[in-house]
Amino acid sequence: MKSTELFKPGKIGNLTIPNRILMSPASVKAGNPDGSPSQRIIDYYEARAKGGVGMIIVQAVEVDYPAGIVYAPP
Repeated sequence: MKSTELFKPGKIGNLTIPNRILMSPASVKAGNPDGSPSQRIIDYYEARAKGGVGMIIVQAVEVDYPAGIVYAPP
């Protein structure tokens, strides 16, 4: 792929992504103790989106607290 392709839109199925820059998941452990997103994690992902990342895959999340807890509270 030529470097100029990196900034062109891409498609995954019916989803169009504004560019081909993808942020893979990385645990920053900035959520609230109950698994809900904290303002810090919202700001973290918002900054990356504003920075031009075309697709962000978020870190592990808890979908059924406390049964789905990913990290034990400190």
